[in-house]
Amino acid sequence: MTILQASIQLFDWFKDNSSFSLDDSSHLKLMQVASKEHIAAFSIALERLEKIEIIKGTDIAYLDKVSRIYVLEKNMSEFNQNINLSGGVAVRVAACINSFCEKIKDDKDLCDPTNVTEKDVMNLCLISDYYVPKQASLDDAGGKDFSESN
Repeated sequence: MTILQASIQLFDWFKDNSSFSLDDSSHLKLMQVASKEHIAAFSIALERLEKIEIIKGTDIAYLDKVSRIYVLEKNMSEFNQNINLSGGVAVRVAACINSFCEKIKDDKDLCDPTNVTEKDVMNLCLISDYYVPKQASLDDAGGKDFSESN
């Protein structure tokens, strides 16, 4: 397991849960943490999420045991990111969205390549959902990275 894979699992976890602990066996079982290497990946991923202030970790003493518990700073839906797109990527995003709009004969969501917005990124997600079956998972790719399978 890589740190990126652990981070992705943690983002999914925090969509529905407000805290996580590597000391909680039920959390580890649900996240399929099965080795010291997995624990290391999750530990680093948690530190990174704490560094960018998505979560905050604290040590809690309970029944003669100290556990580190990480708690969300705020709801995951309130987490914002800023990205910069090169002109080439913006043109590709617009082409993808606009060709899909043409396919479904609906131009209300056409994308301006000079002004790609959050709505356009959401439309890319919806287009992906349209083409990728819901039951597909990263495991279905045979362990390959997305870039290796495309």
